[in-house]
Amino acid sequence: MVEAERLKEYFLENADRIAHQWLDVIENDIRSLTGRISSSFFKELSKDTKQTIDIISKCIDPKCDEQIENWAERFGENRISMDIPIYQVMEHFRALRTITSDWQGAFLKHDPSVTGITAHQLGSEINQTIDEMIAIFIKKYTKLTRQRLHDQQQVIDELSTPIISITDGVAVLPIVGDIDTHRAKVLMEKALQESSNKNVNCLIIDLSGVLIVDTMVAQELFKIISSLELTGVKVSLTGMRPELAQSVTSLGIRFDDINMFNSLSQALKLYGIRQR
Repeated sequence: MVEAERLKEYFLENADRIAHQWLDVIENDIRSLTGRISSSFFKELSKDTKQTIDIISKCIDPKCDEQIENWAERFGENRISMDIPIYQVMEHFRALRTITSDWQGAFLKHDPSVTGITAHQLGSEINQTIDEMIAIFIKKYTKLTRQRLHDQQQVIDELSTPIISITDGVAVLPIVGDIDTHRAKVLMEKALQESSNKNVNCLIIDLSGVLIVDTMVAQELFKIISSLELTGVKVSLTGMRPELAQSVTSLGIRFDDINMFNSLSQALKLYGIRQR
């Protein structure tokens, strides 16, 4: 379509102006929420808007699936790194649709030979391109967000299950906060793995930071201790709260062969570790 080529050239010629117009909308929207934008942040926004307009311009006539895929990957990563929520990005795309429509109107005034039917077809092509960009962006954004949450959960798991070496063969596992099914599984895996990696013979599990106790906590605790002892690790428990002791007793779980201490300092004294 000859008219499509002319529109494409028109958009490419005015790409900087179109991108700047869209950037103004995005900048004002973000400033209204955050109050300010750093120079590096603004630079990334400016680069993103220009790339987006270039993609739309180049895809007016031909299909550009691969280019849109690559654009969506970069655009999604940038929006996540900038902590721009998806609802806000959708508002920016709505503004983009209005801006491109206005520029198409300007093109039609600039080139009055284009018929109404052709103008409608050109408008549909632009909207289809934007729709495709939005659809692929949402897919990429969702995938990247899930990966980011997964990575953050792994960091949290690492920080929430620290095996602290005290002396040769002796380590402490302080448990702080609630224990749910997921965390119990992580505790089990990390305790076994780290005890093996650090050649731990005696592991002191400190429960003074466990705030909520129920039968599930007691059961999972028993599983962790049993698994460790099967690998040859001697377990001592410190800081067992009265509520946890009641849960353990009500379940009939017995810790007869396990050293029990009121505090971590008492347990450390057993291994000759004293405050000087």
